[in-house]
Formats: sequence, structure tokens, C-alpha cells
Amino acid sequence: MPTLRKAGTALYLFKHQRNENIEWPKKVAKRLGLKLYVIDRKANPIPYAKLPRFLNMFEYYIDRNYIHSLSKTALEALACGLKVVRWDDEVIEKLPQEHNPMRVIEKLWAFYQQLVR
Repeated sequence: MPTLRKAGTALYLFKHQRNENIEWPKKVAKRLGLKLYVIDRKANPIPYAKLPRFLNMFEYYIDRNYIHSLSKTALEALACGLKVVRWDDEVIEKLPQEHNPMRVIEKLWAFYQQLVR
């Protein structure tokens, strides 16, 4: 799939969560010199089948900061090759090792083997 990625862009998906601070992604984008696109997930839902192509339009994904772990969407963005800004302002560029597909398959296979014994 060819990438449509535009350098210097960032995506934030507004989720309407009680603890969500919409000013935080704006500050992050400004600090990094990025053009920020805020998408309201309620008003503009993105079908899962179209998510990879959509994510690949951006260089960065700014994850939520009200929960201190990577969201599923952040992991998907990393898998697509985007840089992700975490809750602690750290920019990561690689999928964390615990989410590496081969490692996940090995764990799943071991779990399956225990079930069938």
C-alpha cells in the first residue's frame, strides 16, 4: 500500500472522555512544530478497514494522556510506521517488544498448547 504520509503532520483522535484534555495535543504539536489534525471520533468515525490508510496520511499520532499506557490506536499507528507521542511526552518510533507480532504469536501458541493438554 503506497503511503500518503505528509511530513510535519500529527493526528489526535478526540474521544470525548471525561478526563480528556484537548489542549495537551495542541501544546505537543506546537512544541514539535507539527500541523495538528483533530478528528472527533463520534462525529467522524473511521471504519476499521480504512484505519491503516487513514493513519498513513500522518507522520505522528498523539496518543491520549489520561491513561498511562499506549492505546490500541497508538499501537496500530506504530505498526504503520508513525511516530507516537505518549502520555509522558516521549516520542516512540518502534512497536514495543511485548507487542511484536512474533512474540505475541509465541505466547498465544504456548497458551493454546496448555489448553489442549
